[in-house]
Amino acid sequence: EAIAAQIGSIISRIKTEETLRENEKKYYSLFKFHKEILEQSPVGIVRLDENMHIVYENPEMKRLMGVPPNDEQSKALGKDIRKLPSIRKTGLVQELDNLLKGKKIQGEKPFTSMYGKKLYLSFIISPIMQGGRFLGANLLVTDITEHKRAEEALQKTEIRYRTLFDAANDAIFIMSKEKFIECNPKTLEMFGCKKKEDIVGHAPYEFSPPKQPDGKNSREAALEKIDAALAGIPQRFYWKHIKKDGSPFDTEVSLNRFEAGNQVFLQAIVRDISERKRTEEALRKSEEQYRGIFESATDAFLIFNLNGEIVEANPAACKMYGYSYKELIKLSGKDIVHSDYSHTFEDFIKQVTSGNKFHAESIDIRKDGSTFNVEIQGTLFNYQGKPHLLSVVRDISERKHLQEQLRQAQKMEAVGALAGGVAHDFNNILTGIQGYTDLALMQIPKDDPLYQDLNEIRRAAARASNLTRQLLLFSRRQPIEIAPIDLNGVIQDLTKMLTRLIGENISLCTDLESDIWTVEGDTANIEQVIMNLVVNARDAMPEGGQISIKTRNVTVDKKYCRTHSYARPGKFVSLSVQDTGIGMKEDIIDRIFEPFFSTKRAGQGTGLGLSVVYGIIKKHEGWIEVESSPGSGSTFKIYLPAVSWKPEKEKTKYVTSKRLKGHGERILVVEDDESVREFTTRGLSQNGYVVTTAKNAQEAIKVFQKNKANFNLVVSDVVLPDETGPRLAKRLRKLKPDIGILFTSGYSGEKSNWQTIQQNGYPYLQKPYLLTNLLKVINEVLKNKCNPELVRKGLKLKSS
Repeated sequence: EAIAAQIGSIISRIKTEETLRENEKKYYSLFKFHKEILEQSPVGIVRLDENMHIVYENPEMKRLMGVPPNDEQSKALGKDIRKLPSIRKTGLVQELDNLLKGKKIQGEKPFTSMYGKKLYLSFIISPIMQGGRFLGANLLVTDITEHKRAEEALQKTEIRYRTLFDAANDAIFIMSKEKFIECNPKTLEMFGCKKKEDIVGHAPYEFSPPKQPDGKNSREAALEKIDAALAGIPQRFYWKHIKKDGSPFDTEVSLNRFEAGNQVFLQAIVRDISERKRTEEALRKSEEQYRGIFESATDAFLIFNLNGEIVEANPAACKMYGYSYKELIKLSGKDIVHSDYSHTFEDFIKQVTSGNKFHAESIDIRKDGSTFNVEIQGTLFNYQGKPHLLSVVRDISERKHLQEQLRQAQKMEAVGALAGGVAHDFNNILTGIQGYTDLALMQIPKDDPLYQDLNEIRRAAARASNLTRQLLLFSRRQPIEIAPIDLNGVIQDLTKMLTRLIGENISLCTDLESDIWTVEGDTANIEQVIMNLVVNARDAMPEGGQISIKTRNVTVDKKYCRTHSYARPGKFVSLSVQDTGIGMKEDIIDRIFEPFFSTKRAGQGTGLGLSVVYGIIKKHEGWIEVESSPGSGSTFKIYLPAVSWKPEKEKTKYVTSKRLKGHGERILVVEDDESVREFTTRGLSQNGYVVTTAKNAQEAIKVFQKNKANFNLVVSDVVLPDETGPRLAKRLRKLKPDIGILFTSGYSGEKSNWQTIQQNGYPYLQKPYLLTNLLKVINEVLKNKCNPELVRKGLKLKSS
């Protein structure tokens, strides 16, 4: 039995061992399976023993911890997890102690491994307990670093979006098809609401007028846009909204679809463009206004690109340059600028492109090749979104012409002033020459050889005197007798003499206005004008031809005056003298009225004929126009102001030239020029007059006061060293009212005091004068001293 029991025991042990071996095989197979799972797990796994020592780390955990691939085990293996620096930094030490009590731990923590690797880990630590005893723990670790970064980025994005959402200057809605779900603060301000509830929960079309500006129903149009946006088609459009108080305003709306929480929403961004609309409307009106100015301007507006090519032009530019619009915008600026002024256009491009203002004068060319003066102003400006050059061109041909007329008039005025001054000085000299020559001739028999020599001196002095007279006529300083004139009558009276003057190879024809208006002036001067013009015409036709004299009544208007600076509106009589001669070039026309200018050969004229005409007509407040071109003859047209009064039919009285002796009459001669004073004294004394002299006004007064009753006449120079002649005469007439007065003067213009002399009826004798003329005038004054008008009418005689 013992053996049987032993055998049974052996058999039982054998069976047990076999069972154990079978179990070991099963458990080894299971362990091997579990180990493979642990080794291949994508989750980090750590096994802790009952002492909290790390006894196992799977490969994923080693990877997470940054264990180098060549290391078979990590530095943490076998160490108390609670004492690891990386664990202590996480603050998990106290929680790990709770494992010993059987408490499960889980959470998320940032973690830096012993190898310096920084991670964000999600972990679960499960204790292994048996009968209340802690046997160890399993630690499962997942790397959520990327997830956390994504969360943080999302959080930052949400914060940034919310900041932008709340701070946006545009209204932003979150909406479904039916209603507004959310809105930002700007929305409340834009729509005039105080709280979100005024907008959130309301339908989108509630903040729109019944109809949009295009006439569409607002509700239908809004739903159409919303449906398109929900279908994934972004919408952008203009919309008329209304505020809570019903006031309308213009907006620009964009609708975009987005998804959140498996739901589809729309984001609407609304921008208030009311101010922009007002600006656009103002800009539109401004553009219309400036386009109107551009189109209607009388100046040419040309727009150039930076290469100097014309890209736009107004109607005035087309008219100014003679091109059609299509032709003009195909040209470059160089095509319309005269070659001599190409540098001006180049300077225009350079200056304006640099941002500078430009102003200059130039000469441009029309399509037909004709040139004209222009004034250019240029500036840089934006046109169609790009920098362009704007040129404003003004035709200044008319202004240039007027400036030239003014320059010519000023030149003639200056030359006239010079001529008048020369004539005055020369007159005193000639008075002495002529006077003493006359005195000498009176004392020498005619058969004496010296008589002829003196006579030649006399004739030369007469020619010089005539020259000074013409200079005075040119300078408009020669005193004239104003009276009404029948211009036709003057021409008819001169016709016979003019016919003899021009010769047989030239014909003279007249075309006179039947009912010609009256002009006023000095008949002798007007006769001089006609004769000088006819002589000038004759000299222009050496081979013969025709001279035409024409008169017309003319009414000058303001339009004519705008292009003729010397003219003025009113009624005028025109006198034109036209020839069929050789004509003149423009540069000759510019100078023909200058004293001593002549195109004739030396000895064939003084060069004063047309200068005298110019001076006389200016003195008569008229003007002259000249038309001429080489080979086409010349026309001189004179304009004289018309008057309403008619000339009297009166025969001119001429004094005979015989010598008139005095009969002991006493004459006071007041003259500051010694030679003239001596000549006058001797001439009058030798012809029966008793002469007393004075060098100035004060001396004259003293002499006159001593013996005023015996003086019959005072012959005085107009300009005296201490007083004018007319003032002296006034003082003398207070002493003796019936005293005869005769003035002489070599001065012209204002110094001659002609108006004062004429108004008071004083007789006047222009220097230089012949002794015979002086005697004639004295005889006339003494004879009619009590009737100044008779004296004036009786003195129709020349000064030499």
